[in-house]
Amino acid sequence: MGAVSLLLGWLALGAAAQAPADAPLDVPAGPSMSDDQRASAFTGWATAMASGNRESAAQALIAILDDPSLQPVHGEAWGHLGEYYAQLGLKLAAVGAMGRGMALDPVHADKFAAQALQLVDEIDESGLVGEAVGKNVGIRVDGEARNLLAVTAARYQVDHDSFGPAQAILMMADRNGKEFDTAEMLRGVILSQQGQYGDALVPLQTALAMGIQNERDEKWVDTAKLNVARAYYAAGNYGQAIASYASISRDSDYWLDAQFERAWAHFRGNDTNGALAMLYNHQSPFFEDFYYPEADLLRAYSLFVMCKFTDASAEMDRFQQKYEPVLKELGGLSPAPEAAFDDVIAFRRDKPTQLPGYVLRPFRHEQRFTDAIATVERAADELKDLKKVDGKPGELARELIETQRDARIRAEGQRVIDRIDRAERDLGSMLEGIEITRLDLLALETQMYERAAATGVLDYGNHIGKMKELRRTKRGFRVWPWQGEYWADELGWYVFNARPDCPESMARGEDGSSR
Repeated sequence: MGAVSLLLGWLALGAAAQAPADAPLDVPAGPSMSDDQRASAFTGWATAMASGNRESAAQALIAILDDPSLQPVHGEAWGHLGEYYAQLGLKLAAVGAMGRGMALDPVHADKFAAQALQLVDEIDESGLVGEAVGKNVGIRVDGEARNLLAVTAARYQVDHDSFGPAQAILMMADRNGKEFDTAEMLRGVILSQQGQYGDALVPLQTALAMGIQNERDEKWVDTAKLNVARAYYAAGNYGQAIASYASISRDSDYWLDAQFERAWAHFRGNDTNGALAMLYNHQSPFFEDFYYPEADLLRAYSLFVMCKFTDASAEMDRFQQKYEPVLKELGGLSPAPEAAFDDVIAFRRDKPTQLPGYVLRPFRHEQRFTDAIATVERAADELKDLKKVDGKPGELARELIETQRDARIRAEGQRVIDRIDRAERDLGSMLEGIEITRLDLLALETQMYERAAATGVLDYGNHIGKMKELRRTKRGFRVWPWQGEYWADELGWYVFNARPDCPESMARGEDGSSR
């Protein structure tokens, strides 16, 4: 593992999927209109609203949308139709309608953009609004809505691998406004994705401090801690990375990931004992059905670096025996996005699944997937409530709800498929790398025996002296023989004191530097 992958923090925060939506019902076209002409087009709607007749007002908006000559005001009409849906509690339909309005007419979208962004924040589903503001960040909003627009637009850009524009958008966020901590977190992750790890630490640490001050929930704060730790690791500051990983509590959903990534920080910092101690958690029976092949591989590499060739070779044998069948299984998985989405729901409910559990487990407690399920459930509820809406407004509401629901299912299901593809690719590389490592192991072992033949001494270093040191118990520690038992309350507290078996001549290069 050259560097711990910097996952986007907002994924774990439950940000809504920003999948490209179906084509809108309308496109901007036709001549522009004066303010008086625009007001005249909405006379019927305004009259109905003034009398409190929302149904007639909605029908007036439909009449505008059905009139090709009024195309310049179709965007605003969609926005007002979204307001109507919101009043009926059809929030997903409202987001869809307002999103279409913002896409068609960003110039006049300021009349309903703030409400649209508030709805996005409330239901954790950006739908068509995300695409609209992602493509038209110049939509005018003030106050609280400014940060909501920045975060929503930046997430859309990130989903489309446009990190530069996303970073620029986030610079417009207001420090004193709502969601500034989320904006800073996202900005830090984007900088890390671009390899600017040192620069990323400032916004990430700001986000963490503000999140704690704003009393964000534990999952949000742990996500911020994880992103800070990853930035430290990628920047080569392994000591601070270890401290940041250690700050994630044992009852966190991210604890096992943090232990694994912390093991890499110990390994990169030449502390193989620390790495082995962290990895001991992953080989315990509590996590035997979890998918951490890189943890098994790192354990083998740590033993290899310590010249424990027999143990390292045994670990490599176990790795191949365990993961070659897994690689074959991964290659045979080809679910449709919708089926993958359903499998995650089944796994969360401890129901039978088509996909293996190790593929689905990362999504079991993921907030983003939780929000996606909530969107699907909301869509079902709103479709039932469409009896409140007669005629064409009801038909359009149904289309808007189903469009966003289906897009979200496809987007989240595709993430499961992408994980399968990535796991297959990475595991294949690991198994190929094992063979190269075996050659290195054989070369070093041969080197030891060649020196033994020349000197008449098989040098394992000061092995006896080191064993004597191990027998001396440090204050505050108890040492007892391994009895084959694991205890849950011991997880995270394991300590290794294994000593390298490398001869001094192999442990140091000719220039005196460590190998």
